[in-house]
Amino acid sequence: MKEKKTTAPKDFTVSPEIIALAKNRGWPEPTQELVEHFLDWHKSHGSLFADWDAALRNWLRNAKVYTQDKPLVRSFADRRAMPVQSIPPAQPFTDKPISDDERARVSEMISQLTHKMSVGGKR
Repeated sequence: MKEKKTTAPKDFTVSPEIIALAKNRGWPEPTQELVEHFLDWHKSHGSLFADWDAALRNWLRNAKVYTQDKPLVRSFADRRAMPVQSIPPAQPFTDKPISDDERARVSEMISQLTHKMSVGGKR
């Protein structure tokens, strides 16, 4: 018989077995900050699990894969200190006339796309 799925227990703690397993398998250490992140994420998404220890093991296993040398949990201050990726400025719009050849090429492209869309993307 399947176990009933529940929300995270209010008294959820990391078992010594999970700590040892994480260490032996090279997973991130289940620190208090990481566990709080895990619980908050699942609470905010309304997650239900039959086995919260198994859910944490999956979280740790996936954390190793997805973080790859990046800090697992960044504080808000750390995020604010990160460089912002620059966005190139938009090119100004010009009213420069286009040639008849260019107009015909664009018109043909639009016709082809319209035809593809009307036949469900089939050629």
